[in-house]
Amino acid sequence: MNTNLFKNRISKIIKAIKEMGIDGNIAIFRSKESLTYLFAEIYNPPPEEVSIFASILHLDTFDIDIYVSALDFYRVEEIYGVKGVNIYPVASRDMGLDLGVDIIDHDKLNSIIHEYIKKNRIIMIDEPIYCLDSICIDIRGLIRRCRRSKDQAEADIIGKAVRITEKALDSILSEIVIGIDEKTIAALIEKKAREFGADGFAFGSIVAIGVNTSKPHHIPTLQRFTGREPILIDFGVRVQGYVSDITRMIIPNKLGEEYNDLEDNINIIDEAIDETLKVVGQDAICKNIDYVARDVLKKRGLDKYFLHGLGHGIGIDVHEEPRLSPRSEHRLINGDVITIEPGIYIRGRYGVRIEEDIYVTLNTYKKLTTLTRVLRL
Repeated sequence: MNTNLFKNRISKIIKAIKEMGIDGNIAIFRSKESLTYLFAEIYNPPPEEVSIFASILHLDTFDIDIYVSALDFYRVEEIYGVKGVNIYPVASRDMGLDLGVDIIDHDKLNSIIHEYIKKNRIIMIDEPIYCLDSICIDIRGLIRRCRRSKDQAEADIIGKAVRITEKALDSILSEIVIGIDEKTIAALIEKKAREFGADGFAFGSIVAIGVNTSKPHHIPTLQRFTGREPILIDFGVRVQGYVSDITRMIIPNKLGEEYNDLEDNINIIDEAIDETLKVVGQDAICKNIDYVARDVLKKRGLDKYFLHGLGHGIGIDVHEEPRLSPRSEHRLINGDVITIEPGIYIRGRYGVRIEEDIYVTLNTYKKLTTLTRVLRL
């Protein structure tokens, strides 16, 4: 696997530390937020999470030590085993394993960390509770900023994930026929995504038919398509540790009479997205962005059916900072990748949601999603 993204993330952290103007020798990473960022390529939730217990970055040589579960030693060595990367397997007991290197007892890992802390006067660390006599600089905020601000290489990978997602969505339209159920549609799109290059999925696929579209986080069932109701698909894939998150409405040629106002509400959601994009940019306050979309619905008396925030950040996880919601004080920064996903959910009738993925840059934004917002059968 190409390790350029890994090297880029290390470089971003080193640059951010240098910009702090503090002369530290090492940075110690133990939190899930840090480790999933550094080693995104092997992070695949759920249930796997990340199998690395700790990592130490030497700021004088730029070498990095990785303490990984013996279970994943070979995989981590294969992906990250380049010059300057030292990989140490860790096991909770003597399992009689022969990995070709010494295995560190899990109980001794804390002692190794504490030895580094004792030997160095200034420590950068994401869990300051481990510090005793040394000067410890809390870098949790620094990691969060690095995660949020995607460079062009990271944005390109997310863009690739988006293209795979859109291609999979578009490719199954011809297979949506009368009698097909939600679970089968979900299986079809996931199969296609794998064929087109997805490593995995960002979350459990949402496929909703008819009245089920009124449930924002519906889990696919055996509900069948009669040929006269809307279908909502919310789907995302994982590529090289980064994810996409897209929602599209699929509309048949002739809707049932109970959906007589659906097209009008689709147009309103469409307008809400377009109006929102006019205010997306660096330094925009997220609650103000949410207000723009919500106000479009309010003018039609539909804001009471908008049951969630406007969007969220995506990257290594499908829900990251920033949050776009009525109370969010987050401001957009250069490099944010966010979703814009207004929705209308009328209980017992239907729901409408369309979701775009947006890359925020210095003076503008780039819409990563290009697939038609409403797909027609």
